[in-house]
Amino acid sequence: MKSHLWLISGIGLLFMLLIDIFYSITYVNINANIQGSGPVAWGDFDNDGEIDLIRLPYLSRNEGNDLFIQTPICLPNSSTVDFGDYNNDGFLDILINGSSPKVFRNNGDGTFTNLNEVAFYDALGDNDSAVAVLGDDQLRKIAQEIAKSVRNNVKIDWAIRENVRAEMRVIVKRILRKYGYPPDKQAQATELVLEQAELICRAEDET
Repeated sequence: MKSHLWLISGIGLLFMLLIDIFYSITYVNINANIQGSGPVAWGDFDNDGEIDLIRLPYLSRNEGNDLFIQTPICLPNSSTVDFGDYNNDGFLDILINGSSPKVFRNNGDGTFTNLNEVAFYDALGDNDSAVAVLGDDQLRKIAQEIAKSVRNNVKIDWAIRENVRAEMRVIVKRILRKYGYPPDKQAQATELVLEQAELICRAEDET
């Protein structure tokens, strides 16, 4: 059966033609049912020895035997995507590169965290009593909700709009109360979160 090859040019074309002649290479559509329509990246994000696939906005896990399963993880669409272990913890993280680059940290349990959310989590977790009362999962939920609120205000010039800071302060306090963040620590946590929010918004403005 004649091979179906997609070649670039020059030496690569000659090399592949020679391989085709001597080894009769063929390509088979495995009907993996990969969802998405954006850029593609390959990497073993769960360290099971099988190369997984991102086709934005979806991440699919390679189960072996030509089977890919779409994970619940939905990433933002962008012009490029890639894997890389930025913190050398042995788990591949995800870089979404475009007009506003984003890094998603691999938590090692099949989930990813936007580094913006990590900044808020760290601010909230600065209080040991909050960690003891709420636990990591609850703090992560708070960080995710705060990050979502910040994204809605990301293009506003905080240096000029003092009322924006006041509005965000109210939103953050409401979220902290909603999840039962220790009342005696809410004021400090709110200010730490607002500092992180302003840094993120300024960084977004510069991109």
